[in-house]
Amino acid sequence: MMVRWLLLFFVILSSGPSSAVAADGPLFEDRVYGLLKTYCWKCHGGEGRQAGLDLRSLPLIKRGGKHGPAVVAGSLEKSLLVQKLVGGQMPPGKELKPTAAHIETIKAWVVGGARARYVARDLDDAEEPALEESDRQWWAYRPPVRADLPAVAASSRVATPVDTFVLSRLEAAGLDLAAEASRTALVRRAHLDVLGLPPDPEEVDRFLADRR
Repeated sequence: MMVRWLLLFFVILSSGPSSAVAADGPLFEDRVYGLLKTYCWKCHGGEGRQAGLDLRSLPLIKRGGKHGPAVVAGSLEKSLLVQKLVGGQMPPGKELKPTAAHIETIKAWVVGGARARYVARDLDDAEEPALEESDRQWWAYRPPVRADLPAVAASSRVATPVDTFVLSRLEAAGLDLAAEASRTALVRRAHLDVLGLPPDPEEVDRFLADRR
């Protein structure tokens, strides 16, 4: 029995180094996320997803774009992201270039298994929802536009531009604005709305006497 346990112990020891190497290196959230945001998101994040590549999250990075996965865990040779950075091809042109230390950080992350602290497993194979032009026309996503005031018959009743729109709809339905509230009604409404209690007679008198 003791021999069996010793054999098991040595098997675990012999397999330990490879497991340790796979779990080594920085995590995505620690340094890599910030580096990709600084150097890559302009072309590969948000609205700018050139070649279909989005580098904003680990599942999207592993999914890659039209040229394949951007990162293959444990392999620098198969990781297109590393090859482009090392070769100076990306970021392109005169864009801000990562330092050698930054590239080494990304390489260490890939060699260490391209790990992240938080990865939603359900998102690994998820398709990013496509936005149609009709979706962008939803009122909440459109800039405000000043509308022309509609013509109304009882324009003398209009005190604010909002009244014009309200009165226009009322007139179309054969209705009219309600009678203007008295100052006594106004002070009562204000007290009930703000305090939840009706005003005292003295408070009503003070309000009626104040003509500012």
